[in-house]
Amino acid sequence: MNERRILWALVASVVIALIFTFAVPRFFGPAEPPRPSRTAAAPAKQEPRPQARERTASAAKRDRTASREPAQRVQGPRPREQLAHVSTRDFGAALTTRGATVETFTLKSRKFRRKKDGRRVPVDLVSTEREKWLPLRIGFRSSDFAYQDQNVDYDLVSSGRGRAVFEYASAEVRIRRTYEARGAFQLLLTTEITNLTDEEQSHKLELSTFRYLRWEEEKGGLFQQSPWVVTGVCEHGGETERFARGDMWSERSTAGAIGYAALDDLYFAQALLPDRGTQAECRMKARALPQGALYRASLVYQETAVAPGATVKYRTRAYFGPKDHDGLAKVDARLQSVVDFGFFAPLCRILLHVLKFFQGFVANWGLAIILLTLSVKTLLFPVTQKSFKSMREMQRVKPLIDELNQRYANDKEKRNQAMMALYKQHKINPFGGCLPIVIQTPIGLALYTTLWRAIELYQEPFTLYWVDLSAPDPYFVLPLVLGATMFIQQKMTPSTLDAMQQKMMMYFMPIMFTAFMLFLPVGLTLYILTNTLLTIAQQQFMYRRHPVPAAVPAPAPTAPGETRAPRQRPARRRG
Repeated sequence: MNERRILWALVASVVIALIFTFAVPRFFGPAEPPRPSRTAAAPAKQEPRPQARERTASAAKRDRTASREPAQRVQGPRPREQLAHVSTRDFGAALTTRGATVETFTLKSRKFRRKKDGRRVPVDLVSTEREKWLPLRIGFRSSDFAYQDQNVDYDLVSSGRGRAVFEYASAEVRIRRTYEARGAFQLLLTTEITNLTDEEQSHKLELSTFRYLRWEEEKGGLFQQSPWVVTGVCEHGGETERFARGDMWSERSTAGAIGYAALDDLYFAQALLPDRGTQAECRMKARALPQGALYRASLVYQETAVAPGATVKYRTRAYFGPKDHDGLAKVDARLQSVVDFGFFAPLCRILLHVLKFFQGFVANWGLAIILLTLSVKTLLFPVTQKSFKSMREMQRVKPLIDELNQRYANDKEKRNQAMMALYKQHKINPFGGCLPIVIQTPIGLALYTTLWRAIELYQEPFTLYWVDLSAPDPYFVLPLVLGATMFIQQKMTPSTLDAMQQKMMMYFMPIMFTAFMLFLPVGLTLYILTNTLLTIAQQQFMYRRHPVPAAVPAPAPTAPGETRAPRQRPARRRG
């Protein structure tokens, strides 16, 4: 009876964990605020484009020029927009004189390409088109000088392959913004503010980046959260704080020694990193638009006083790139926390390193997953064998357990006492089969989390038609094979449950896992399928090594304080 309760508790825990992981965010996520009506928007305005849409610089310029709002505070025609291009072997960025901001940021690796109009194009991490929402725009929370943070035009002072300088000047202030392309998906941004008056000036600088996500892109699939759901992340004083969309409808702020302010999804991040030790505020804000949500992450520097003729300088690194754990470490160790491995983060990092080790040998991430699963299974074999022996012992005394269930059907307390006496008499630990499960569960969950969040599997092929390990199986072949193998495994697994419960478990578990895996990435399905096949192989090995024991013929013990009725001898027949 205790084993039955433990089994149902484990099943319920797995189901509840899966529901809260996948179904709750999908169907019961944070309530959306009332979306603006379409009639409220001016006809000339254009919605930001979907996440990471690729454009050429010239097309982007034409699109935005046609949809830009008129400059209400600028007299006369605006200067012609100029673009500066900076690049490294990892990325190419187009910088515009409209606010000295980033217009496009495309990743060069063939790994980071998406299908568009029947062809594969580079991923562009700039997901907004409105001038006022382009990344790395500056503004001032307060200042002693006039600065129009919208529709402001800079002069392009100089530009080269890896460097561009923009300048804005008025009678009161000169602002020079210098971009330098660095390796590992970085732009080094230096902002210099010079006081051109003969009086002291104060200002509070704000540097922002933006992300836009359409409502339909945020929905995801059944039991699968969309990989493009945006999260706000602040690192301060060694602690990492995350903000879901529902947390950011009202502006959230964190002050202190800010490590970075970032917006991220499952695979990519935009992060602003000030110089170490900089005291600032990390601010997060989400805003509902007719077709989607706009997200903003900002660094707000402390108020600074600038003497007449003096210049103050702000240095910020902007990281726009994949959430590669090792790659982030090369940028800044603090930035590694943007990869959310959750509670099992230390174990996940170890498993990720082992996965990369295997991939280095076989040059295929799918085969690396199989080898990693095999290694974990081999490591846990002694624990699994102990669990199997415990189940065999329980199977041996099953007739006695059935007898006790029948004898004390209406007395729960006496039944439990008799059960414990039975276990003691036959030297059986009723929790012996559960302890190995407790040991294996964290490793299994950590491996699951690692494969779910690993950018390494993004757009990586396995074999045949499985061209992306981070996408669901388009023809559901692996999930259906998984369901069949789980059915075989359940049928082979020894159990002390009654026939009805055993039959229900035999069908319930395979059907449940098949339904979950239909819409989850191929990499995860491959891991669970490999694990199931290895479990079947282990069971076959242990069946031969530990045959089914003969049932115990002795009568079951009674509850303490109860005597067993003596057996009646059959009456002799008189001749």
